[in-house]
Amino acid sequence: MKKFMFGICFQEERWVLMEENFGPFWLNSDIYDDEQKEKIYDVADLMLKKRLRPFPFYKSFIISLLSFPGSPQEGEGFDIGY
Repeated sequence: MKKFMFGICFQEERWVLMEENFGPFWLNSDIYDDEQKEKIYDVADLMLKKRLRPFPFYKSFIISLLSFPGSPQEGEGFDIGY
């Protein structure tokens, strides 16, 4: 993902989202269990197959993943309908 995002966008403010926020969140946390991570990978793969651009589409997806824990929707469960 890092290579994909970097290859498309060179604006520093956008890169900070990936490098400083999402990377450590995804790699060092156990907020999402293995089943949820698999669903996240599936959605990201579908986005790639549809040739969605990193910005704004992947950026919005990543922000959603960062925002979900601790939100009111968290209590409703994690169910991605795709």
